[in-house]
Amino acid sequence: MTGDCLENGLVRTIAGNQAVVVVTRTEACGACAARGACHALGGEKEDLALTLDNEIGAQEGDTVAIRMPSDPIVRISAILYLVPALALLSFATCGFLLASQAGIAGDTGTIVGAVAGLLSGFGASRLLGTRLRRKGEGVPRMTAIVNRSEENRK
Repeated sequence: MTGDCLENGLVRTIAGNQAVVVVTRTEACGACAARGACHALGGEKEDLALTLDNEIGAQEGDTVAIRMPSDPIVRISAILYLVPALALLSFATCGFLLASQAGIAGDTGTIVGAVAGLLSGFGASRLLGTRLRRKGEGVPRMTAIVNRSEENRK
């Protein structure tokens, strides 16, 4: 994996096999290829809280290393933005053509088709996004415990 963003975070809470990890954005975030995904996850805030699978057995208070793969970011962005836009345009065109053949005003068919396309595009994006998430693509992961908290060393 090339261009992965590596950052350390502090484990705040553990719930089952999930951990809430707080990452403080550093200057390195500006050069990271995955910064757009982090921005989408946490907005402009300085601290970013991520809920991650706790595959490494981290405990509250531990400092952990986090890897955010940057390669699938373009693919995920395309799914989130292009699929609904292309569906909207395609359905709007089909709606216009079908309405014109049926003798209905083309604008009505275009509007109905555009709404149907946008809704189906969002549905398709959601399904594809869920599929990518199951595969683990583009998902930040805890890779190592950098520093155990004092309470966890005992």
